[in-house]
Amino acid sequence: MQLSKYSLLDVECFHDERGCLTVLEENSKSVPFEIKRNYILSNVVQGASRGNHGHIKLQQVIVCLQGSVEVELYDGFSNSVFKLDTPSKGLFVGPMMWRKLSNFALNTVVLVLASEPYSKEDYIFDKDKFTDLARSSV
Repeated sequence: MQLSKYSLLDVECFHDERGCLTVLEENSKSVPFEIKRNYILSNVVQGASRGNHGHIKLQQVIVCLQGSVEVELYDGFSNSVFKLDTPSKGLFVGPMMWRKLSNFALNTVVLVLASEPYSKEDYIFDKDKFTDLARSSV
């Protein structure tokens, strides 16, 4: 599957009288890479944000399992904002994208699937440095 630097993806959800079963499988239409790490964001303090960094090579799929969250993406040139509020949509975030998660509704739970294990060297925490790197790689 060819994706841009970011894409909103459909996640399989099976509904019946008992509720919803959401399926996330690697190398599928919902997760286009091998999953090497996953983590959950929960109990985020009201008004706080998460992320506020970029990655050199990491890919992610961000899914809001409960509640809602806004995800702001920046590629070094322009911003895009997505509101995630259903487990039936995932946000693919490719390499060299700055991400900021904010405006968490009360009791929001977010699942993040990642293409690589944690590596401190893959993180860029300085937005100006990120912008310079992103613009020089075009």
